[in-house]
Amino acid sequence: MTTPTSTETSGERSGGVTVSTAAGGFRTVILTHDADGGSRPTAVSDAPEATGGAGEGPTPTELLLASIAACKAMTARSYAKRKGFPLEDVRVHATIDESGETPRIDATVELGGDLDDDQRERLLAIMERCHVQKIVAAGPSVESRFLAPSNP
Repeated sequence: MTTPTSTETSGERSGGVTVSTAAGGFRTVILTHDADGGSRPTAVSDAPEATGGAGEGPTPTELLLASIAACKAMTARSYAKRKGFPLEDVRVHATIDESGETPRIDATVELGGDLDDDQRERLLAIMERCHVQKIVAAGPSVESRFLAPSNP
């Protein structure tokens, strides 16, 4: 077993996110961490009322879908800006189908602006290479461990 670093002991991270919940509910506050160690509350996730939550935010699955959709939209926006495409707006609707052996995420894309067919096809192709989609498609391992308690 490795000895935790000081940041692991205190619960702070350099970059990444930390979530916390209070006793008695599913409402979860999400903190994002800057590379310099600062953190700020950025979002809330919750379960729907029908499953015991308060419905105060998106579910974790909805956050995953939002991450993919947002990454696709920002990737398209960045590429269009760099190439000088007349992209006015991007809308991505993402859903997940978990009925099969392997879950499938579907993204429907709407691109606004005076784009020709070649520009639309190029934007769709570049959106398929967004960073979050690459991570999800790679099937990353997720490793969990207990945080060492801090010393008073």
